[in-house]
Amino acid sequence: MAATSLAGNINLSTARPSQRRRQLVRISQQKGIVLGGLILIVIVVAALLAPLLTTHDPELIVGVDRLQGPSRDHLFGTDSQGRDVYSRVIYGARLSLGVGFAVSIATVIAGTAVGLIAGYYRRIDGPLMRVMDGMMAFPGIILAIGIMAVRGAQISNIVLALTVVYMPRLARIIRSIVLGFRESQFVEAAQAIGALNSRVLWRHILPNCAAP
Repeated sequence: MAATSLAGNINLSTARPSQRRRQLVRISQQKGIVLGGLILIVIVVAALLAPLLTTHDPELIVGVDRLQGPSRDHLFGTDSQGRDVYSRVIYGARLSLGVGFAVSIATVIAGTAVGLIAGYYRRIDGPLMRVMDGMMAFPGIILAIGIMAVRGAQISNIVLALTVVYMPRLARIIRSIVLGFRESQFVEAAQAIGALNSRVLWRHILPNCAAP
């Protein structure tokens, strides 16, 4: 009996790496994913090594050098204030990546929470989804500009504005998944033994929403 369980554990341990290897091979065969990943890696490396890859202060204003074309001293030329465009692009990657990752994380957290609540609680579903529909009815850029106009031009407000724009779409996806799992037998079993709604959402429904 012990030998059988040991063999089963060995089979499971060997099956997981092989499954991961197959997934990596399948991903590597997708040219779009590989190309996008390489571009993202280049941008991240350039952002991290910005002090080593640039030769000018991105905020340094040199009036006599304004609106110059690409040259050996200024690879991308200069802007209307004489600042080196190449340095501004490299350092700007840090800001863009930071905002992008922050918006992604905030959107996943907020959209997942709204989708779970709307899909699980029937009374809240209707009003909450009508709010999400109203937010989606506005063009994203106009909604983001409106939020920025009210709150001011700050990085935190940019993250907030973009999160508000993208969150309703993810919330609707999560809601549609929760609606299906809400009537599942394992959810009914958890409710039957007296599990709290928060535990049912966190332990049983949320893990099944991970893939989408």
